[in-house]
Amino acid sequence: MPVGSTILELGSGTGTLELSKYYNMVSIEHNQEWLNKYNSHYIYAPLVDDMWYNGDVLRRKLRNIDYQLILVDGPPQHRRKGILDYLDLFNWNVTVIVDDINRQYDMDVAISLAKHLEKIPTVYKYDKFFAVIKD
Repeated sequence: MPVGSTILELGSGTGTLELSKYYNMVSIEHNQEWLNKYNSHYIYAPLVDDMWYNGDVLRRKLRNIDYQLILVDGPPQHRRKGILDYLDLFNWNVTVIVDDINRQYDMDVAISLAKHLEKIPTVYKYDKFFAVIKD
């Protein structure tokens, strides 16, 4: 992906700092302590019922954002599966990375997304495991 492209990340963290050196970052974040920590356009979307980001907020805020990659790295723990209930919010004609697939619930998200997109995920290990879903 060319330097200067836009990454939409679900869940910001220290990786945002590194990625923002080369890419335009749009970070969906539920934790107010992480808002505006790094060079990213932050979208505050609190969790609903402690499960997944507020879909109404995302529907409004993502409408005019053009991104070339989706990085699924939040919300934490088992909550990431909530993305499967909000597939209509995202442009899936981009590369998708699902982080932390060494955990079964994150692997399940990667497999379900790949099935939905009718693609085969590729698993990589770089410090930790992640899946890449692309053409």
